[in-house]
Amino acid sequence: MPSFAGGGAERVMVMLSNALAQRNYQVDIVVCQASGPFHSDVAPTVRVVDLKSKRAVLALPRLTTYLRTHRPDVFLSVLTHTNVVAILAATMA
Repeated sequence: MPSFAGGGAERVMVMLSNALAQRNYQVDIVVCQASGPFHSDVAPTVRVVDLKSKRAVLALPRLTTYLRTHRPDVFLSVLTHTNVVAILAATMA
């Protein structure tokens, strides 16, 4: 997702990530920028991966590298523009 700012989508991703981590799943939240009010709600057992990009499309190379390196079993994305970038990165990885 773009960041921890915004509304429902970001809040749901943080809540879902925390719940999965509580059930002993290894969870990474990958964001373009690790900023915003929901960042402080992320559980300590959830790893935040900051792609350090102002725009989702500019994060494509770093996201592709992340996917190649970590090979997650499940990859969730939210919001239309980040969904497009996520599909491209998954295809390229």
